[in-house]
Amino acid sequence: MKLTAEQIIEIDETLVLNGLIYDDIKLEVTDHIASEIEATMDDNSISFEDAFKQAFESWKEQLRPSSSLWVDMKDAVPRIVLDKWILESKKKLLKGTLIGLILAIFFTIFEKIINNETVFTNIRAILKVVFILEFTFILVGKFLIWKSVQKTFFGFIFQKQTKFAVLFLLFMLGIGAMPLILVGPDLKVNLAGNFLFIVYIIWPIYYLQLAYKHFQFEKKLSISK
Repeated sequence: MKLTAEQIIEIDETLVLNGLIYDDIKLEVTDHIASEIEATMDDNSISFEDAFKQAFESWKEQLRPSSSLWVDMKDAVPRIVLDKWILESKKKLLKGTLIGLILAIFFTIFEKIINNETVFTNIRAILKVVFILEFTFILVGKFLIWKSVQKTFFGFIFQKQTKFAVLFLLFMLGIGAMPLILVGPDLKVNLAGNFLFIVYIIWPIYYLQLAYKHFQFEKKLSISK
């Protein structure tokens, strides 16, 4: 039995009351719950109200308010949001660290082979421009998402994760420590310095991907209307 528009709205409003305010996740969960209700009504010949209660009972754990120190989240959010946020944070940490380490090793080897300060000066200048562009795009993204009428999960974690990152990146840029390319006799110091600057070039790309996913959903929603 196909649900009516009013019944879909009731599901949507109930999710909002349970703290699920992010349109992208809410849309997905609404579809799942609506399908469950339709199947329950067809299989058991029960009313929408009874099927509705059963569906939300099965989603009770996913909608339970939760928090975690892993993402420095003091305010509770639905479990489904928190789990998705933790997964995204782990992916960022794992991918950023792995890619940063591999590139740092290659760059350190490159330094030893080239050993030319003029080349390093030019590389620093290019990376500084890249870093400033990334920083600028993040600021623009933060403003546009703040102005956006759509609340999305990706927009939410973009704003959360870049809150401290923007201040730190601005500080590093201000003291001239970005990009930090160390060239000297100590291989370990060189590797550590290269790893840090590469990670702080890579992570802004991850942040911008989050912003892109927000705008992608926003565009998709506007086309479907």
